[in-house]
Amino acid sequence: MHDREFYQQEEGLPGMLEIDLIREIEMEADEEWVVDEDAANEVMGPTRRSCPSVYANRRDMAEAEANWVLVDQAPPARNVNGILGLLCKEHFPGLVRKGDQDWEPAWTFDHYALVQDAPDHNGIRCRNKADRVIRELWDFFRIQEGQEESAYQVAYASCKRRVTDLHYESRLQAHIDYNAKFLLRRVNKEEARRMTLTREQYIQAIPSWCATHPDCWEYIVDTWLDGDWQKKHEEARDRRLQMPGVPHHQGSRSLSKYAKAYLDAHGGQPVGQLKAYALAHMGKATADIEYDLDAPLEAYTNSSVHTRLSSYTEAARSVHGPGYDPRTEERLDPQLVMRVGQGKKHGRF
Repeated sequence: MHDREFYQQEEGLPGMLEIDLIREIEMEADEEWVVDEDAANEVMGPTRRSCPSVYANRRDMAEAEANWVLVDQAPPARNVNGILGLLCKEHFPGLVRKGDQDWEPAWTFDHYALVQDAPDHNGIRCRNKADRVIRELWDFFRIQEGQEESAYQVAYASCKRRVTDLHYESRLQAHIDYNAKFLLRRVNKEEARRMTLTREQYIQAIPSWCATHPDCWEYIVDTWLDGDWQKKHEEARDRRLQMPGVPHHQGSRSLSKYAKAYLDAHGGQPVGQLKAYALAHMGKATADIEYDLDAPLEAYTNSSVHTRLSSYTEAARSVHGPGYDPRTEERLDPQLVMRVGQGKKHGRF
């Protein structure tokens, strides 16, 4: 769908990046099983930037998140998806229109592909804003020769998540910014989730990434104040409040980073995805915890996790034999996860 001929002026991509495409597997709509986003880095020199090499093996493409794994690294560390998030803000296109439909904000990254790009200071023009975001990622990282198409697809999939997060966070950030700037009051995210503003107050709290699109910001604000939107928002909030216990103990870490932190604190053998997932729902990486297949429900901070792990273990043993230990797996088996979790909504893998 997305070819890599996205320049109108060929420049040549810097080499040395291979991309790992993993399936983002969800057992329920509100919680992910696997999100692996290893950090990437850059070094600033006196005359040029030295970019890091990133490596992993490609797997099937199916609503995937990007898994960026470093080949060589040098401080300071940078997160690939974090940079993509910043680029999505920098090139936010505002109101867009598809065919003869009404104008609407760029709610998704697919909307970026509907807007023509303008030449940059080097005179390079991409096909659209989506390609511009992905092209500028290579200002920070190098691609290994022959991996351009894989890199583009992985980055595109990651950008979809970045734009979704952008809109989710913008309302909370508007609450925080308005209180800080106009009321000289500091509020945290927990307080921000419980409050609302008037239309005029939201308009005053326009974020920097939308500052050149005030008409788009007004559209977004009016959406938040719509009765149907508020009803759905409250229903979703009530569902989250009914969750038994905290979701996990990873904090802002990806699952792979939690596994590494656990290994650094406890030593021993490398931690596979299933074990890391279980431990992340038992306690912090530095806590005195160990995953046992027969651990009782009370061992987990969220009781639903016990059911998921038990179902996965039972399914794995039905395939590999009654004595099979799924803790030895480096990665979760996506087919088994599909079987016990029923996949994502709307028939997606």
